[in-house]
Amino acid sequence: MGDKEGPQRRGWARIGELGPAWITAGAGVIVALAAAGFFAGRATTPTPAPTQTVTVQAGQALAAGHNSSIYWTGQVGLSGLSDLGLDFDTRPPSSDQTTIIYQGNTLQATANAQLSQWTQSSTPSASDCKLWVTTHPNTTILSPASGMQICIKTDQGRYGLLHIDSAANGQLQVTATIWNS
Repeated sequence: MGDKEGPQRRGWARIGELGPAWITAGAGVIVALAAAGFFAGRATTPTPAPTQTVTVQAGQALAAGHNSSIYWTGQVGLSGLSDLGLDFDTRPPSSDQTTIIYQGNTLQATANAQLSQWTQSSTPSASDCKLWVTTHPNTTILSPASGMQICIKTDQGRYGLLHIDSAANGQLQVTATIWNS
Protein backbone atom coordinates (compact mmCIF):
# COMPACT_ATOMS: atom_id res chain seq x y z
CA MET A 1 0.00 0.00 0.00
CA GLY A 2 3.00 2.26 0.07
CA ASP A 3 2.57 5.66 1.66
CA LYS A 4 -1.18 5.42 2.07
CA GLU A 5 -2.42 4.29 5.44
CA GLY A 6 -5.64 2.90 4.18
CA PRO A 7 -8.31 3.24 1.52
CA GLN A 8 -9.91 6.69 1.26
CA ARG A 9 -13.48 6.87 2.41
CA ARG A 10 -16.04 8.27 0.06
CA GLY A 11 -19.67 9.45 0.29
CA TRP A 12 -21.63 8.67 3.44
CA ALA A 13 -18.69 6.99 5.07
CA ARG A 14 -16.92 10.34 5.30
CA ILE A 15 -19.79 11.93 7.25
CA GLY A 16 -18.53 10.22 10.36
CA GLU A 17 -15.23 12.06 9.99
CA LEU A 18 -16.57 15.53 9.05
CA GLY A 19 -19.96 15.41 10.81
CA PRO A 20 -18.96 17.14 14.08
CA ALA A 21 -17.24 19.96 12.14
CA TRP A 22 -20.32 20.56 9.93
CA ILE A 23 -22.69 20.46 12.90
CA THR A 24 -20.58 23.04 14.75
CA ALA A 25 -20.44 25.31 11.68
CA GLY A 26 -24.19 24.98 11.03
CA ALA A 27 -25.01 25.76 14.67
CA GLY A 28 -22.79 28.85 14.48
CA VAL A 29 -24.67 30.12 11.41
CA ILE A 30 -28.05 29.53 13.09
CA VAL A 31 -26.95 31.36 16.26
CA ALA A 32 -25.67 34.31 14.19
CA LEU A 33 -28.90 34.54 12.20
CA ALA A 34 -31.02 34.34 15.35
CA ALA A 35 -28.97 37.10 17.00
CA ALA A 36 -29.50 39.31 13.95
CA GLY A 37 -33.27 38.77 14.14
CA PHE A 38 -33.43 36.84 10.89
CA PHE A 39 -35.91 34.27 12.19
CA ALA A 40 -38.14 36.88 13.81
CA GLY A 41 -38.71 38.54 10.48
CA ARG A 42 -36.89 41.73 11.34
CA ALA A 43 -33.66 42.90 12.82
CA THR A 44 -33.76 44.40 16.31
CA THR A 45 -32.55 47.91 15.52
CA PRO A 46 -33.57 50.95 17.54
CA THR A 47 -36.56 52.84 16.20
CA PRO A 48 -36.30 56.62 15.83
CA ALA A 49 -38.08 58.74 18.44
CA PRO A 50 -41.39 60.25 17.27
CA THR A 51 -41.36 63.93 16.47
CA GLN A 52 -43.38 66.27 18.65
CA THR A 53 -45.85 68.68 17.12
CA VAL A 54 -47.08 71.69 19.06
CA THR A 55 -50.25 73.42 17.88
CA VAL A 56 -50.77 77.00 18.99
CA GLN A 57 -54.28 78.39 18.84
CA ALA A 58 -55.00 82.04 18.15
CA GLY A 59 -54.60 84.04 21.32
CA GLN A 60 -52.47 81.36 22.95
CA ALA A 61 -48.84 82.07 23.69
CA LEU A 62 -46.09 79.61 24.49
CA ALA A 63 -43.38 80.31 27.01
CA ALA A 64 -39.84 80.21 25.69
CA GLY A 65 -37.71 77.18 26.49
CA HIS A 66 -38.48 73.65 27.50
CA ASN A 67 -38.08 74.34 31.23
CA SER A 68 -41.08 76.64 31.42
CA SER A 69 -43.54 76.06 34.21
CA ILE A 70 -46.50 77.44 32.25
CA TYR A 71 -49.18 74.81 31.65
CA TRP A 72 -51.40 77.03 29.45
CA THR A 73 -51.81 80.71 28.71
CA GLY A 74 -54.28 82.55 26.48
CA GLN A 75 -57.48 84.57 26.32
CA VAL A 76 -60.81 83.03 27.26
CA GLY A 77 -64.37 84.23 27.67
CA LEU A 78 -66.86 83.52 30.43
CA SER A 79 -70.59 84.13 30.06
CA GLY A 80 -72.88 84.83 32.96
CA LEU A 81 -75.80 83.55 30.88
CA SER A 82 -74.79 79.93 30.33
CA ASP A 83 -74.23 78.53 33.84
CA LEU A 84 -71.09 76.95 32.39
CA GLY A 85 -67.61 77.75 33.52
CA LEU A 86 -64.11 76.82 32.46
CA ASP A 87 -61.99 73.89 33.56
CA PHE A 88 -58.43 75.24 33.67
CA ASP A 89 -57.02 71.73 34.18
CA THR A 90 -57.47 71.05 30.44
CA ARG A 91 -55.47 72.50 27.55
CA PRO A 92 -57.08 74.68 26.31
CA PRO A 93 -59.62 75.23 29.09
CA SER A 94 -62.90 73.44 28.40
CA SER A 95 -66.45 74.48 29.22
CA ASP A 96 -68.07 72.65 32.11
CA GLN A 97 -69.70 73.17 35.48
CA THR A 98 -66.84 72.02 37.67
CA THR A 99 -64.15 74.67 38.17
CA ILE A 100 -64.56 78.44 37.63
CA ILE A 101 -68.07 79.74 36.84
CA TYR A 102 -69.24 83.30 36.07
CA GLN A 103 -72.87 83.66 37.13
CA GLY A 104 -74.95 86.61 38.31
CA ASN A 105 -71.97 89.02 38.16
CA THR A 106 -70.04 86.70 40.48
CA LEU A 107 -66.97 84.62 39.69
CA GLN A 108 -67.27 81.34 41.60
CA ALA A 109 -64.92 78.45 42.29
CA THR A 110 -66.47 75.00 42.56
CA ALA A 111 -65.26 71.60 43.81
CA ASN A 112 -61.72 71.98 45.21
CA ALA A 113 -60.92 75.14 43.26
CA GLN A 114 -60.15 78.42 45.01
CA LEU A 115 -59.67 82.01 43.96
CA SER A 116 -58.50 85.22 45.55
CA GLN A 117 -58.29 88.78 44.24
CA TRP A 118 -54.67 89.99 44.03
CA THR A 119 -54.57 93.38 45.76
CA GLN A 120 -51.00 94.42 44.99
CA SER A 121 -50.18 96.80 42.12
CA SER A 122 -47.64 94.40 40.55
CA THR A 123 -48.44 91.37 38.41
CA PRO A 124 -48.08 88.24 40.56
CA SER A 125 -45.73 85.38 39.69
CA ALA A 126 -46.58 81.70 40.02
CA SER A 127 -45.14 81.59 43.54
CA ASP A 128 -46.97 84.83 44.46
CA CYS A 129 -50.31 83.36 43.33
CA LYS A 130 -49.68 80.07 45.09
CA LEU A 131 -48.92 81.82 48.37
CA TRP A 132 -51.75 84.36 47.96
CA VAL A 133 -54.51 81.87 47.19
CA THR A 134 -53.27 79.58 49.99
CA THR A 135 -53.25 82.37 52.59
CA HIS A 136 -56.36 84.19 51.27
CA PRO A 137 -58.62 81.35 50.07
CA ASN A 138 -62.02 82.27 48.72
CA THR A 139 -64.68 80.75 46.49
CA THR A 140 -66.36 83.92 45.16
CA ILE A 141 -65.36 87.27 43.67
CA LEU A 142 -68.26 89.73 43.54
CA SER A 143 -68.50 92.10 40.56
CA PRO A 144 -65.24 91.27 38.75
CA ALA A 145 -64.09 94.39 36.90
CA SER A 146 -61.73 95.21 34.07
CA GLY A 147 -58.11 95.31 35.25
CA MET A 148 -58.70 92.97 38.21
CA GLN A 149 -56.14 90.21 38.79
CA ILE A 150 -57.34 87.01 40.41
CA CYS A 151 -55.13 84.18 41.61
CA ILE A 152 -56.69 80.73 41.34
CA LYS A 153 -56.07 77.17 42.42
CA THR A 154 -57.63 74.62 40.08
CA ASP A 155 -59.43 71.46 41.11
CA GLN A 156 -56.28 69.44 40.32
CA GLY A 157 -53.98 71.76 42.26
CA ARG A 158 -52.55 73.99 39.52
CA TYR A 159 -52.15 77.68 40.31
CA GLY A 160 -52.97 80.44 37.89
CA LEU A 161 -53.67 84.10 37.26
CA LEU A 162 -56.82 85.45 35.65
CA HIS A 163 -56.46 89.01 34.38
CA ILE A 164 -59.88 90.54 33.64
CA ASP A 165 -59.51 92.29 30.28
CA SER A 166 -63.16 93.39 30.08
CA ALA A 167 -66.41 92.91 31.97
CA ALA A 168 -69.63 94.00 30.26
CA ASN A 169 -73.14 92.71 29.51
CA GLY A 170 -72.72 89.51 31.53
CA GLN A 171 -69.49 88.62 29.71
CA LEU A 172 -65.91 88.43 30.97
CA GLN A 173 -62.87 88.43 28.69
CA VAL A 174 -59.92 87.05 30.63
CA THR A 175 -56.25 86.47 29.92
CA ALA A 176 -55.40 83.32 31.85
CA THR A 177 -51.98 81.97 32.79
CA ILE A 178 -52.02 78.53 34.42
CA TRP A 179 -48.81 77.09 35.86
CA ASN A 180 -47.89 73.44 36.33
CA SER A 181 -48.41 72.21 39.87
